[in-house]
Amino acid sequence: MKTLLEFQRRSAALVGMGLLLVGAAACGGPKNLQPEAAQAAFVSPAPEIPISTVSLPVQISFASLEKELNGAFTGVLYDDPSFENDNVQVRVTKAGAFKLAGFGDSLSVTAPLSVYVKGRYAPGGVEALAVEKDLNLKPIVTLVTRVKLTPDWKMETQTTARVKWAETPALVLGPVKIPIQSLLDAVLRKQGDRIGKEIDAAIAQQLNIRKEMEKAWKTAFAPLELDKSYGAYLILTPMALGIEPLRADGRSVNTGATLQAKVQVITGATEAPKTPAATPLPRASAKLPPEKGFSTTLAASIPYTLLETEMQKAFAEEPFDFPDVGRRLLIDAWTFVPQGDRLRVGLDFRALKLGKDGKPLEKKPLKGRVYLTAAPAVNLEKREVGFADVKFELKSKNALVGAAAWMLNGKIEKELAAQTFSFADYLDEYKRVADGMLKGYPLGAGMQIRGSMKKLDVVKALPTQDALVVYILASGQLELRN
Repeated sequence: MKTLLEFQRRSAALVGMGLLLVGAAACGGPKNLQPEAAQAAFVSPAPEIPISTVSLPVQISFASLEKELNGAFTGVLYDDPSFENDNVQVRVTKAGAFKLAGFGDSLSVTAPLSVYVKGRYAPGGVEALAVEKDLNLKPIVTLVTRVKLTPDWKMETQTTARVKWAETPALVLGPVKIPIQSLLDAVLRKQGDRIGKEIDAAIAQQLNIRKEMEKAWKTAFAPLELDKSYGAYLILTPMALGIEPLRADGRSVNTGATLQAKVQVITGATEAPKTPAATPLPRASAKLPPEKGFSTTLAASIPYTLLETEMQKAFAEEPFDFPDVGRRLLIDAWTFVPQGDRLRVGLDFRALKLGKDGKPLEKKPLKGRVYLTAAPAVNLEKREVGFADVKFELKSKNALVGAAAWMLNGKIEKELAAQTFSFADYLDEYKRVADGMLKGYPLGAGMQIRGSMKKLDVVKALPTQDALVVYILASGQLELRN
């Protein structure tokens, strides 16, 4: 924020250096020239704050989900040690770490399992003739989970288990071949359902979207202090929330919301600005644009008193010579007041005669005050501020026609209109500082600003009641992260 204030001070000097040329227009005729000024008028020219779309992302890594899943399942997952009813014993054991993968709206868990099966056959029911045999199998078990976010910020999960065998499992006990695939499929599907429920619970716990959105929504209403020493605050006016579908990218699960809000940055505040109380979390809208980006209007104020001081310093010893009429114009004082969307510039001047040697004659100078108006103009492509439509006020023009018509030769207006004041260096410096701040600026309540400033442009320069304000449109990407 220091850069913005330096920018304000320096831009004031720059604009002042240019506006001073407005004064190159007065001399001749009677000893005093005091036309009346047109009545000052002020209209609030501040541009409408654009609506921004701020990202409120929620992200969890596959590693954290895998850790939770593997912690929930260890050792023996299923054990049926009895031969009763089916003459088969089954034990399912975790054979390795569960691995999570996924893209788009689907997650898949590969669960390495070891299945021990032992069968028993007693011919004619004679226990003495019973034959037993066991198998160790390695089925491929995959669980696929689809996750959907609802408008009331809840999650709907649906997990299904898929079992594949390298070969059809069967137990051969003497003359008897026992088909056990359907039995094992039922056991594994049951375990898959159990694992699936754990997956659903883990996702619900780590992706508590409603809790995160309520925290982010409440935080968005509070003024966010950016720089205490300069009284700089970020103010969001939340308007709507849009839901983002869950997306996996191979490394993490990403979801969240898009917040539509008006974004303001203010400086010079002595205390936190008052903002409206947070409203209840709204239902998610599916109609908000998916683009992530913010736009905000920054205002660099140049007080008229500063303009007057800088102009006086710059032109205290800088005359305007009009050799064709043997006159030298000196400006003794400047005044700036708003006149609608223009500036009225008052010039207190002395006009001296020049001798044959080109030196001014101190006797009987013409003194007076005249008024000009100029419209601040912006060159968006070059990021410059200048002045257009520079002209004398009507009463000043009428007075000069009879007293010092030589001041109306267009020299003053042309020189002022030719002045341009580049803000490019200051905008680039501000962008550099802002980018550093947006890499991870703490806001309290466990939230951070993250983003980047993509573009800064001078878009408008307009008079306000007490200052010339240069409006800068800042745009980029902005996220509120936990």
